[in-house]
Amino acid sequence: MKLVFVIALFVISFESMSRPQYAVRRKINDCTACHFNPSGGGARNLFGKTVGSRNHKMGKLSKQDLFSIDYRAVSINTAKAKNDNPNGSGIMTSNATAALPVAQEDDGSEVHAVASYDFGGFGSAARETYAKFTTTSNGGIVPKSVLVGRFNIPFGLLTDEHRTYTKKQTNTSINVFEMGAMISGNPHYAFHYDLAMVEGYQKNAGYPSAGNDYGVVLNLRYNFNNSPVFVGASGLYNKGQVNSTTGEIRDEDPWAAALYAAVSLDHITNKKLKGSFITEVVLAHHFNRPEFNSGLSYFVNKTDSATYYAEIQDKHSLGLMARLDLDITEKWSLFYKVDSFAPDEEHLKDQFLLSTIGAKYWYNSNVDIDVRYEKTEIKREGIEETKVSASKDKFLIIGRIWI
Repeated sequence: MKLVFVIALFVISFESMSRPQYAVRRKINDCTACHFNPSGGGARNLFGKTVGSRNHKMGKLSKQDLFSIDYRAVSINTAKAKNDNPNGSGIMTSNATAALPVAQEDDGSEVHAVASYDFGGFGSAARETYAKFTTTSNGGIVPKSVLVGRFNIPFGLLTDEHRTYTKKQTNTSINVFEMGAMISGNPHYAFHYDLAMVEGYQKNAGYPSAGNDYGVVLNLRYNFNNSPVFVGASGLYNKGQVNSTTGEIRDEDPWAAALYAAVSLDHITNKKLKGSFITEVVLAHHFNRPEFNSGLSYFVNKTDSATYYAEIQDKHSLGLMARLDLDITEKWSLFYKVDSFAPDEEHLKDQFLLSTIGAKYWYNSNVDIDVRYEKTEIKREGIEETKVSASKDKFLIIGRIWI
């Protein structure tokens, strides 16, 4: 194992924040309570910023939801051989976001334009960019929101932990975007749905290939009445006629299914414990193929592990995530997270494991520090020696400032 020291400094970040932990503790089932995107994540509105402030006085520049700034710098130091990992410092992201009200009608319907661009040194590119139409629907089958543009697809638990194994498994992290349209609604106050039609194959909203690719994503979530629990299920299906890598007719249609849940410890312990527990399990097929999922290289090197790489191409994969958060005070919290990924669900003994333990300190409403240690374990023989990213233990110190 390689011990990697990662110091992330001056992280001005709220666009990427998506915290189901906050939602379950406040019995919020509609993500637009805090975010512009009805499936969660991305730019937050004023209420979302207030929730994230954790009862601290919020800075003056944060008391609006029209614009935001996101700046991150990182310093990496590898404890052992220098050629195993990059060393040094750099700007991870320098992100600017605007969420502007384009039209607001007397009946309560409105249109917002949301655009975000990252000027960071590690990959300058557009992030979420969409128009959101909010209807006057108060329930029933009529959607409450219609979103058109570039966005994160509503699959599983959307969190800001982009290296979560279930997200790597299906290439659906907070940093992956699709072009398309999505409708969202609340037929009942306790029930929420998202249905998206996108270009498919998580191409990060690039130009569609010649194969007329498309993808369909359905997310359903239920927040039990007066209960500290919400549960959900998601389905993802991609369809295409031509293999964009070989040009041959494609007979593999990747799909994935997720079941997830969140529990508020505040409510089940009568506030003796303050915190949350979230978990997610994902079954996927054909996402072990490189043309469908670039995230597989995080676990398996196709050159150094060519035989195993070929063996798992068309296997069903199984992923699991579980995280416990405990608030000690308004300023301190502890967390423990477990990730598991088995490229072949029939051979769970070959799984990849990641255990994370950490603490978080809120200096004030807009500044916090996250300290964590990540311990990896790879059950499959021969993989660890190839020095893939999933084989490296890490110690991280992350500072965050948001506006």
